[in-house]
Amino acid sequence: MNVRRLAATVIVALIASLSAAEGLTITGVVVDGARMPLGGVTLKVRVGNNAVVATSDRDGRFTLAVPRRGRHELEASHGGIARVRRTVTVKRSGPTTVRLLLPVETLKVAW
Repeated sequence: MNVRRLAATVIVALIASLSAAEGLTITGVVVDGARMPLGGVTLKVRVGNNAVVATSDRDGRFTLAVPRRGRHELEASHGGIARVRRTVTVKRSGPTTVRLLLPVETLKVAW
């Protein structure tokens, strides 16, 4: 790992920890077309050239610490193929809650 990449990783980790301390988070659940929870979905919010990443649990739930209030592009992907993007606006401290739908047709491509 080169020095720049290590420094960028440390900066993102610091931003995430400071965000968590302020309570700036995006939380939610990922469901399929039948409204059943989806575990193992990778969720990502870009932070400059880096990203904050989480994985949904078996109940489809996730939490991402974000660095600031404002608009964030949230991407959910399953198996690296099924992908959904959504803009989420964080307006205040505490969690901003979202419900993401990965359509069944999209998941069939992933499987």
